[in-house]
Amino acid sequence: MSKYYYTGGTSAYRLDNCDIENYYTKKRINEQEAKKARAVKSAKARLKTIASILLVFAVACTILYRNVIIIESSTEAQQLEEKLTTLQAANTKLNYELKKEVDLKKVEEIATAKLGMKRPDKYQTVYVDVTQKNYAEVKNSAADKTLGGTFSVIKQKVINVLEYLQ
Repeated sequence: MSKYYYTGGTSAYRLDNCDIENYYTKKRINEQEAKKARAVKSAKARLKTIASILLVFAVACTILYRNVIIIESSTEAQQLEEKLTTLQAANTKLNYELKKEVDLKKVEEIATAKLGMKRPDKYQTVYVDVTQKNYAEVKNSAADKTLGGTFSVIKQKVINVLEYLQ
């Protein structure tokens, strides 16, 4: 601290030159430190702003990229559906032309003339019954009703696997 002296019978303080220089030096140092602190604070604020802008840009690019992929997939699916429709129409047309070209009389003529085939006699004909019986079999599952819960489910699965393997 500065030393105060009364000078010349007055009540005015007299400050040493050293104290005045220290005061201005400290004031200047404090101002420089405050200026540096403001500069650091300003730099941090700018850095936060830039980071925020980059983050928003990255999110926007991600959303845009996702939308592009979705649109490309949709376009590809639409093109494939159009190709499928075209191929189905061509397939229908070819089937029609094939059915139109297949004439049983023509086939019989080619078979007899070119391949030397002839119709079978009555004694060479064998008839086969291809009708199928339509029935369902109901399985007695009284044993399954005695056990309840998880064990019955596990038991049924094991039984199903064993039946499949046989």
